Amino acid sequence: MTQGVMSMALLALIGTGFAFSTCFWLLRYMPAGKLSLISYVTPVLATLLGVAVGDGKIGRSMR
Repeated sequence: MTQGVMSMALLALIGTGFAFSTCFWLLRYMPAGKLSLISYVTPVLATLLGVAVGDGKIGRSMR
């Protein structure tokens, strides 16, 4: 496999593992209804991070 595919697979495994472990840890301290609201926050944070770090642009046409 190429280095890019291996990097992507490793990132997916680590990211997924971190997300699941964080979710289950937070379930001990928060009700599930409040915790599910993170699905609305994640795209906004990802967009802002893309603008800040990845030189992304926000506009009417996001190509």
